[in-house]
Amino acid sequence: MTKSEFRQLLESGYGSALIFLKNCNAPMEYARQIEYCCTHNTCFDMQCEGDRADYLFEAICLTGQESYFLESIMRRLEYERNLDDWECQQMISILVLYRRKGYSGAAEFLDRLYERKLSELSTGKMHPNRFRRDGFENLCTVLSDEDESYFVRTVKNVGKYLTEYPNSDMFSLEYFYMRFLRDKGKEYSRKLLKDVPREYVRAFDNAFYDPEHFLFRRYPKNKPAKRPRPSFDRLMECLNGDEDIRKKQLMTRLFAKAADEADLKRLAELMLSEKDGEKQLIMLGAFIFRPFPLDSGKLFRMYDSGSEELREKLFYVMCKISDNEELVKKYAAEELSKLPENADSELMAAALDAYISKAKGEDVKYLLSVLENAVFDEGQLHMLYRDIEKAFRRYPTRKAKEILAYIYSRMSCTFCRYYVIKAMSKCRCLSDKILEEACYDANPDTRAYAEKLLARRK
Repeated sequence: MTKSEFRQLLESGYGSALIFLKNCNAPMEYARQIEYCCTHNTCFDMQCEGDRADYLFEAICLTGQESYFLESIMRRLEYERNLDDWECQQMISILVLYRRKGYSGAAEFLDRLYERKLSELSTGKMHPNRFRRDGFENLCTVLSDEDESYFVRTVKNVGKYLTEYPNSDMFSLEYFYMRFLRDKGKEYSRKLLKDVPREYVRAFDNAFYDPEHFLFRRYPKNKPAKRPRPSFDRLMECLNGDEDIRKKQLMTRLFAKAADEADLKRLAELMLSEKDGEKQLIMLGAFIFRPFPLDSGKLFRMYDSGSEELREKLFYVMCKISDNEELVKKYAAEELSKLPENADSELMAAALDAYISKAKGEDVKYLLSVLENAVFDEGQLHMLYRDIEKAFRRYPTRKAKEILAYIYSRMSCTFCRYYVIKAMSKCRCLSDKILEEACYDANPDTRAYAEKLLARRK
């Protein structure tokens, strides 16, 4: 494997990079590639994926030269300024793993880094905007997980600053604070702060305590009571009334799931003759959940004269019809032929669903050729790959093997790659090679899922 190929795999978080290192006789030949990935944010979207500290630390350990990478990471955190916040988070998380493994240099550096940031805060050497970006919240969070004294020191020092500068909006420590209160308990956390001046704790609370924070949301343990299924007359009353559009959509969905064929036909006839565009769209939504009970040719006539929003919904309705399958594919293929234009649109996602729901072997090959030949930017490809794997999870087929393997090999987002693996499993086309790679993927959910599947195969 060339160094360029290895770096690309490691940057994208593929398990094949770790497997290669395990079997490599001279892993330090790839030290620069590993070092770069450790000290830079190479994730497609770290907010969704999380940092890759565990994955990268595993790569570091496979080289047998942990000290070399420790020095590189500490040097970048020590001397670089205006680092990306996600880069700081990843490097700090890697140093915590070094600390857990007994590297005293990592523990001392983290403490020194923490003290330096607090010193810059108290002496006014750090500009507020830079303090916001410089990974301080993540540093406080991971160190407090390791040692509760960091929680106390953070509340005391930042609380003191906020007491002196009450109008400061320099940074947010809400996640750090609410996470600690959730994990340790509010009463226990208050006991830890008993020696901190009350005005400091109060200032910290006023700035960062939020009882409605997402970490403190409570969800009912029991399933909510089933909503009653509305009659046809009740649905009509709702659709003709002043209720919110979301309530009308919910009422239509509930009706569709329980209605008999006669009432469905009545609704379909009303929908076809409805002049109000918004009401027609809501009624059409019923046939996403139940097959359209009239001649499907009427749907195609609607498509030819409909708006983009109407055409999008019609594609989802077409997924359920069992006649005119070739015509469904024709309309969907016409939309797909516009790629890469509108690659990330809702209409394109609906067209993919309709096409895949009726696809046979040659149709899947056509879809693969579209991906291979059109020129997309990274964002468009990501959305397109995601829409395709979702459609194959809804309409699984073994014929998806080639196109899902193609998407897997090019999906740089580990969060979405997890669902590609699930789609391959559902389509019964997940190879042993990809399954083994998934056991070493950067996404822990992918690893857990792959290990579970591997245990079943043995």
